[in-house]
Amino acid sequence: VCVRTSECVLWGRHRVGAANVISLSISGPAGQKKPVSASPREMEWAQMACHRCLVYLGDLARYQNELAGVEAEQLAERFYHQALSVTPHVGMPFNQLGTLAGSKFCNVEATYYYLRCIQSELPFEGAYGNLKRLFDKAAKMYLQVKKQELRKLSPTRQRSKDIKRLLVSFIYLQSLLQPKNNLLESELTSLCQLVLEDFNLVLFYQPAVPQCSPLAGEEEEDHDTRCSSLSDPLVFRMGVTCLMVVHSLKRAGSKQYSAAMAFTLALFSHLVNHVNIRLQAELEEGEGQVPPLHTEGTDDQEVKEPAVGLTLEEGTLPNGTA
Repeated sequence: VCVRTSECVLWGRHRVGAANVISLSISGPAGQKKPVSASPREMEWAQMACHRCLVYLGDLARYQNELAGVEAEQLAERFYHQALSVTPHVGMPFNQLGTLAGSKFCNVEATYYYLRCIQSELPFEGAYGNLKRLFDKAAKMYLQVKKQELRKLSPTRQRSKDIKRLLVSFIYLQSLLQPKNNLLESELTSLCQLVLEDFNLVLFYQPAVPQCSPLAGEEEEDHDTRCSSLSDPLVFRMGVTCLMVVHSLKRAGSKQYSAAMAFTLALFSHLVNHVNIRLQAELEEGEGQVPPLHTEGTDDQEVKEPAVGLTLEEGTLPNGTA
């Protein structure tokens, strides 16, 4: 009802387009052919009304998911993203997405969304407290992961442990790279090196099916056994998180800006290197299968119709390439 009311106001009176934003068909009221002129203030009100309705719908879906046991997480996520489509400069939906993410992937997702909220043109004040609570947990999680390093595990579980160690160490590092934090340069350098080594190691893990289930916090130890590689969205959020932290440090004039910049550049260097490795592997694999050669219109009378599906291992190609 709220969405339909806002839709009618946006379209019928102000002609504010909401295509691909609201999941309802858009049609003007019967008999109305011309839009009513609206002041900029009315246009802003109409957009914010639609924004608030979408956020509230997302909250209702989130409550259903958390309290009533209804599988409505994707629905809530969609409403929040639709609210961002209406008013991208308002950070409130990012905060709600962080709350919806919970402790997934050792709080990496929630950290990303809270930082996005804080970096918005109109940030939500509650995001600062939410991010601080995550960072306060980071040190405890980091120490717990360090204590478990000596345990011998099977290759499959070792992969999961490597990924969890990376994610926990990554969030702990971001908690230290804050404008008001003061720590020894040697400690920061050692932690940056550890995270980069784990990042490089984990990127060698090829995706499996199922690829990855959300890694929760220390209270859900069994969940990390189902994660064999980093998903593309997770790698993206880690990279953007680094960029946002660098931006915050630069804006605050922090001494840790240079260290954060060096770490981010090194992390992207590893990422580009692995992209290159995977591209080369795909190209080499593609060269093993040679498509049939079409000889129509050729002047070379000695060229014969090649066998379909001829490969490099089956013989010499018509052009003389082995």
